[in-house]
Amino acid sequence: MYGLYSLEEWYMSNHKPRDSPPGLKNTKATICFANSMLQALSFDDTFATEVGEVVKVAYRESKGTVESRDALRKLRDILRRLATIPSYKHLLDAEPVVSTFMDTSQEQDAHEFLTAMMHLIDGHRAKAAAPSPKCSFAGVLGTPEMDPVRTAPLPSLTGACTTSYTCINCGGRAPFSISRFNSLLLPIPVPSDAQGTGANVLPSCTLESCLDDFFKEEVIDGVACMKCGAVKLLPLMTERMMANLASDDYMAGAEFTKGVDALQTFIHATNVGAASTGKIFEGVQVPLRPMPSRATKTTHLTALPQTLMLHINRVAMLRGQARKLRNKVIYPDKLDMGAYVGMPDGKDAPTGAVEGPDGVVMATENDIARYTRPEVWYNLKAVVCHAGNEAGGHYYTYRVSAGRVFKCSDRDVTEVSVDEMYTARAFQMAVTLVYGRSG
Repeated sequence: MYGLYSLEEWYMSNHKPRDSPPGLKNTKATICFANSMLQALSFDDTFATEVGEVVKVAYRESKGTVESRDALRKLRDILRRLATIPSYKHLLDAEPVVSTFMDTSQEQDAHEFLTAMMHLIDGHRAKAAAPSPKCSFAGVLGTPEMDPVRTAPLPSLTGACTTSYTCINCGGRAPFSISRFNSLLLPIPVPSDAQGTGANVLPSCTLESCLDDFFKEEVIDGVACMKCGAVKLLPLMTERMMANLASDDYMAGAEFTKGVDALQTFIHATNVGAASTGKIFEGVQVPLRPMPSRATKTTHLTALPQTLMLHINRVAMLRGQARKLRNKVIYPDKLDMGAYVGMPDGKDAPTGAVEGPDGVVMATENDIARYTRPEVWYNLKAVVCHAGNEAGGHYYTYRVSAGRVFKCSDRDVTEVSVDEMYTARAFQMAVTLVYGRSG
């Protein structure tokens, strides 16, 4: 030891520029996956501040276990130091905090680390959420049975997507669901003539084409459609009704009339969920059964995060084996996400949200009223790269701080030119892109 620090830490503090981000230790040579993601999240102090607020509430209200609260506190301290330039200490150790919620004995995936870390943070954030007056705006979005019970301002990394299904046969629409995300896992578009060929190097593509592939409309087979069942049943019920009325069996005819009316109401209704279906057929004896059908699935963004995490899925099954795809994914320094924002039935999307019973995020009335779907621009803030193959390798990060670019590879932090973030090698190695909302 040299005073309060090890000789290595003393050397780093005295021979490294004091206006660069701190480095991170990698004693076991297995924790680069976490180091790279922590550097990427520290392009400014927003994320560190949010974790700090969660820590305050967790300790004040004694939420969660002692171990999880301590892990959060240590995580907050590391994020604060990484986001502080200049830093009084240029070598930090994240292994003690990472090992509390992930196995650090072997190399893991950086995206899995992000997921585990956000699970820890969101778990404490959910316990601290306070109840608030109910919001009746859910009905405007076409899901009257969903009654949000508490407000939940979205954290900087959190956005929301809507998923809706439309039956191809009858045009019936199921109530759309809205779910949160902390990152989007984007596929690399593989040309149909390259699928299954075992080629490990495929043509280059753009980040926008990956997003197009993620948000494209899909056709789903084997969907059980209640409305198709109602359409098939209606003529049979009508025939029975007319037969009973013709035979002067008014009691039976009246029952069939109720059934026919309920079926017609159900067929012409839109976005009918389980609760609404129960009300339509309440007190009516109708042998309604779902019919197998096909449906289109559409996905849109409905709440945009301040920090957008895009993870590129570079692992694919080729000839029955997992292989790392080495496509050059050409990403821009400025990204417009406006093309992927929307609501079912063409409604414009909000920027805020209200959390419903099962973690479902609903739009607030004020957000809908003022949202006009403009261009939504993001600036590139960090790029996490992976050098290696599907069996292993090394993670490192390019991060932008105050207009300067630093390459962070564990303990080694060096300033590089902006152009180095946009080389062919970076396009080929990038696995996670971090964009910050502009304006």
